[in-house]
Amino acid sequence: MRIIYAFSLILFFTPNIMAAEEIDFSFNCKILDQQLLGITDGKSSRYNGYEGGTKVGDTFKLDFRYVRTGGKYFLQMTSDHKELTTISFAVFNSDFKNVDNDGLVLWKDSSDVSQRISDNVINLDGKGYSQITGRRYYKNDWNLMLRLGSWDEIFIQTANCMNVPRELGIMLEKVRAYHK
Repeated sequence: MRIIYAFSLILFFTPNIMAAEEIDFSFNCKILDQQLLGITDGKSSRYNGYEGGTKVGDTFKLDFRYVRTGGKYFLQMTSDHKELTTISFAVFNSDFKNVDNDGLVLWKDSSDVSQRISDNVINLDGKGYSQITGRRYYKNDWNLMLRLGSWDEIFIQTANCMNVPRELGIMLEKVRAYHK
């Protein structure tokens, strides 16, 4: 999948690379709590995490990149979180679906998975049962809930992301203006 995104980026940037406008920013987050729930042979199990995985107090980043070039834009999110390998996305202006009354922007990425972001809410879906949801609770501070899972286990984490850069709002204004 990453190869497809890399190839798409090459094609996207080649025609007009000198006229590109870029916005890069990150959510820097700290894990507050986590639980792993599983079920095997009709018996439920509860753990505090994975061996070698993230622990309460660990930090991670959600990195966002917005690029506009040649009358098109591209938005990408990646993370250095150990367990978030299934949640990353890349959307193009052609993946845009709508902006609702609360300013929530909706895209469907190349996997037909929904990605939603606003100034106050984030809802990013990954493959399978993975999802990041969050809400801004004070100025530029955010609460996040991360859910990763499969048919027999689910891993849930809460995180606090302090001082999210104002570039989030700048990027969203550019996307909204593009689709007016």
